Amino acid sequence: MPFSNLSHVSLEHYEENSQWSLISTKVEVIKELHNTTHKEDNHSVINIELVLKRKPVYYIVNLTVPVVLITILNALTFILPAGSGERAGYAITVYLALTVFYNITLEILPANSEQISLASIYLTFVNIFSILIVLVSLFQVRLVTRDSTEIGNYYLKVYSMVNTSRCCRKKTSACDKQSSTSSLNRDDNLPTWTDIVNAMDVVFFWFCFLAILIIVVTLALVFVTQHAKHH
Repeated sequence: MPFSNLSHVSLEHYEENSQWSLISTKVEVIKELHNTTHKEDNHSVINIELVLKRKPVYYIVNLTVPVVLITILNALTFILPAGSGERAGYAITVYLALTVFYNITLEILPANSEQISLASIYLTFVNIFSILIVLVSLFQVRLVTRDSTEIGNYYLKVYSMVNTSRCCRKKTSACDKQSSTSSLNRDDNLPTWTDIVNAMDVVFFWFCFLAILIIVVTLALVFVTQHAKHH
């Protein structure tokens, strides 16, 4: 038969698509089926397999890059002073922007319950991350407005740890005095709640920045690995 020697689909009239790339083709000709009653009805079954891959540039430019930039804005929440009253509003605004963007991207991403895309996983993580930042921001605003002068040991340890790290960079005697444990035990050198929140800002900012960096790099490596498997 003329189809018996086929192994792939001819691409003579194939045209490139803006959304999909044709990776490979395969043609399989199944053995002829005989009909004992009507031999003239003999025929063959041809299976044609096309391996397609979605082009990622559109999703990288219109989905990945904006979400990464908005996520960086989340980390910048801790640069704003908690006592100014703008931090909580800024954190909520960024969260609402992510929520709106997430709803828009749901229409772009294909609905698939068997294999969840990396973009969906990342967007879910970013939304949870943004909610936690809003909660932390509201908690810090509450700390700044406290009238009590009694500060727990946990807050004092965070304050001391941040000042010690600053001393290692600046190496100033004034900083050494502030970071020493003995100075924290004296009433005249106890930090205020504003000082405590400022120290917490340093910890939360670097934690968020490193977490975002690790997640982005991990997803990038996974994407590159999956992309290499198809070539």
